[in-house]
Amino acid sequence: MEFSYALNPEHHVLEYSDGSLEINIHREFEGTWPSFVEPFIGPTLKIDEKRIWQAAEGNKRLGKTVISASGLPVDVKADMTIAEKDNSCTVSIVGKIKVNVIVIGGKIERLIQEQIYDAIDVERDFYLEELKK
Repeated sequence: MEFSYALNPEHHVLEYSDGSLEINIHREFEGTWPSFVEPFIGPTLKIDEKRIWQAAEGNKRLGKTVISASGLPVDVKADMTIAEKDNSCTVSIVGKIKVNVIVIGGKIERLIQEQIYDAIDVERDFYLEELKK
């Protein structure tokens, strides 16, 4: 959480007897936002994410994630797969972003997509650093 430079980060992990996991993440970010989105966000962007991972099946685990942003009519959903093969790990994320705002929805969707790609890169870099220890 600290690696993402989020303010007031929180996370809760629920482990179920069947081996599945539910991870709830809350992050806040301060910054200046493009003028077309600032009225929706204000000075602080608040993001809530729920990741649900099924029990592992062999060397593979399937999951889903749902992301929402306070103040934004945003719907972000993705299917995730993490798999081990030949002493390496592959993560696949395939999702959809939908913003329900007339006229500027597409611009906000592209902005969110860029931010999600950046967040994935931060998470990847964190795990790569951890694996070097």
